[in-house]
Amino acid sequence: NSEKWPEKKLAAGKMAVRMAQLGEPYAKRAERVAGCAGALQTRSCPDGHHNRVVRAVLCKDRACPVCSWRRSRALGARAADAMAAAGGRYIMISLTIPHVLPLKDGLKLLCKAAGNLMRSPRLRGIVGGYIRTVEITQGRNGWHPHVHVLARVEESYFRSALYVLESEWADLWMAALEKSDKKAGMAIGMYLETLQRGAPIVDVRAVVDGGGAAAEVAKYVSKSADLLALHLDQLAEWLDAVRGARLWTAAGCLKTANEENLDLIHEAETEAAELCPVCGARLQLVDWIFSGGEYSPAPAPLNWWEKRRE
Repeated sequence: NSEKWPEKKLAAGKMAVRMAQLGEPYAKRAERVAGCAGALQTRSCPDGHHNRVVRAVLCKDRACPVCSWRRSRALGARAADAMAAAGGRYIMISLTIPHVLPLKDGLKLLCKAAGNLMRSPRLRGIVGGYIRTVEITQGRNGWHPHVHVLARVEESYFRSALYVLESEWADLWMAALEKSDKKAGMAIGMYLETLQRGAPIVDVRAVVDGGGAAAEVAKYVSKSADLLALHLDQLAEWLDAVRGARLWTAAGCLKTANEENLDLIHEAETEAAELCPVCGARLQLVDWIFSGGEYSPAPAPLNWWEKRRE
């Protein structure tokens, strides 16, 4: 996916401009996002058949389109590895809360309730591990944060007495919400009213393609296109709400899929192969500089040690 780097880099420039418009609290972050991925190193075929990015200096800001894309790919690969090692079957559970809550409060309630749900006594012995990620969208009725949980179950789950009906998942979710924030009476009351009107609040599906599900759940970590579409006041609210929030977590047998020590240039893309898989030519390390909306070969080899310190 080396062809996506220029696209994401251009989006990072747009995001940096918007963050700078928010004023002093975001000035330094905007500067880091603007400089993100300004230089790359690839392992390239001299005839252009093979081109893999193996090194880049990244800002790792949550609002950065480059880093959110890289984080999604790296987490998806890590999740797929964890799922393959754990075996079993998987279900995808999507959980929602009302539009009416301020985003920061909604995220706190959502994440706390999702944790309480997965620790429910009813799920003991059923869910061996899970990956939980938060998706945040903005609609006509305001913010709509929701949780996607990829849960590992035994092969026999769908044919056993342990099987949890979707209606029971809804009851468990309501109980988890009420336990998580008893002070949010208005929000929970409106949520109960929505449930009584028959609106779907929980969606549960069996996973057919584990690798595809891992990539699907990882992509929700951040969507740069959505962020760029926000008004400035909405962007400021999003930046404040996600600060310190755990938008991705894994537990149980899938715990290795967590974000700790995450390398945004995933090792699968930095393969040590020396020959082009297409023509057999010896691969070369090439440094690139972003200028004028595209990456061009650097006029001289870059000092990557100094780049990391910048």
